[in-house]
Amino acid sequence: MKRPIEFTIPVDDFDTARLPEGSREPGSAAFKAAVARFYEDEFAQAEGSVAVRFSETEIRVKWIPKEGLDLLSYAVRLLSAGDYRAGIPLLLSLKEADMAESDMGKLDEARAHLESAVALEPQYAAAWVALGVAQQRSRMPDEAIASFVAALLVDPENSYAERSLGAVLGSALESRGSREALSASHHSCSQRPGRLRWPRPGRRIPRALRRGR
Repeated sequence: MKRPIEFTIPVDDFDTARLPEGSREPGSAAFKAAVARFYEDEFAQAEGSVAVRFSETEIRVKWIPKEGLDLLSYAVRLLSAGDYRAGIPLLLSLKEADMAESDMGKLDEARAHLESAVALEPQYAAAWVALGVAQQRSRMPDEAIASFVAALLVDPENSYAERSLGAVLGSALESRGSREALSASHHSCSQRPGRLRWPRPGRRIPRALRRGR
């Protein structure tokens, strides 16, 4: 049996425009039923079983895909259709073990779609995190650091972004030394004018980044 894919979405991040009128009030029974149907339909083509649970602030989705399904290809298909709200959590749920060397081309495609996502919605922290993960797995550490920093500037409490930033920055520090690694990351951030700026003096800097200074 395939390993279950589980992800959590803040209720406030769910695009209620995707739901029928009369079911867009978060927390209502109609909202919960409509969201559950949305994810059942979302993963219907991929088959498998879907369970959706709710808390006051989160939507928790558990999907057990059918055997033999290429999860990365399915995530890229969702991204290519502009369905970032389903494709991004799925991409973030994939482990290194789910990807092979032959998947590099799919990661290239995922990066292109995620670049479009952050261009359209620069305040979408999860898209920045997913872009950073795709860049990290494509062996683009400087670009990944810039994307994780972008996510943390949007959402300073994003623990996934902070852990990922710490991991990739730690690897960069080991291989190149602190000054060169931070200089390269500063340059990567500066290549995104108007959307991302390196933290200015006095602005909260992510803990993972402070450790590398």
